Amino acid sequence: MFVDAPTTARAEKGELLIAEREGAFDVGDVRAELGAVVAGGAGWRRGPDERTLYASCGSAIEAFGAAVAALSHAFQRGSADFTFS
Repeated sequence: MFVDAPTTARAEKGELLIAEREGAFDVGDVRAELGAVVAGGAGWRRGPDERTLYASCGSAIEAFGAAVAALSHAFQRGSADFTFS
């Protein structure tokens, strides 16, 4: 799980707060902020059974940057998959 701003996500991101309250998510699951992802300093999936999730707190330019970085990384690894379920 990546977010654009961890402090904002912990305070304002309703989907994360609800999931945490219901025991399905822990704030500790946030691995990095968007800036680290775009700069290449954040770790991606550690195995094929993991998924990369991004929770935006509202900044369109940061969401676009995350999409570009994730897609670029997927193409480099040959694992780009556009199957939606």
